[in-house]
Amino acid sequence: TGSDYVKFSRDIDARDDSMFEYLLELSNGISPTHTGILNLTGKLIAGDGFVPEQANDEATKLWLEQANPYESWDDLLGKIARDYAIFNTYVLQVVWSKDGKKPVHFYSIPVHQVRAGEVNEFNQVTHYWIKDNWLANNRYYNQSLLVNYTQTGDKPICLPAFDPSKSITEPVQILYIRKPDNSQPYYTIPDYFSAQDYFLIEKNLAVLNSASL
Repeated sequence: TGSDYVKFSRDIDARDDSMFEYLLELSNGISPTHTGILNLTGKLIAGDGFVPEQANDEATKLWLEQANPYESWDDLLGKIARDYAIFNTYVLQVVWSKDGKKPVHFYSIPVHQVRAGEVNEFNQVTHYWIKDNWLANNRYYNQSLLVNYTQTGDKPICLPAFDPSKSITEPVQILYIRKPDNSQPYYTIPDYFSAQDYFLIEKNLAVLNSASL
């Protein structure tokens, strides 16, 4: 049911679960300066992408050309670079071969669609929950902060965390990569978050100037 997922809250009482969606909203033009920096950061992370032609053998070259049946590695890299710029995190769905000896497909999952399950007795996250819209039917979040977000009411699905030792029994896994954050055991607060008030000031100044014309 997704009942053990860990919220990423903007509220002290942790009832709210809108931090990821709020970060996404901040990236979507509230501050042109912030949006421009994020776009540049994503491009710098991706760099020139992969160069299959420089592979030492044909098998490696073929592997580098396609991350999955629908995307090249450059397509996938663009997605995870953008997510890392916004969230300091990216998420991959890893699909193993039938014999469990190697991963054969990689897919990017949008970070804001993923929530961690609670850690086990060894302080490890063993599974993740994926859902298109975690804010549907959530009465605690402030709708006015998330004007571009659409509610769908879908149910979460659960996938195991990345573990090569279980590649046969659990052939589809979630690889969750985030910048370490000592203040957050499950998620990461982006480096730019302390400047959010300045993004909103830029937005409000633009609105004020438009109204005065």
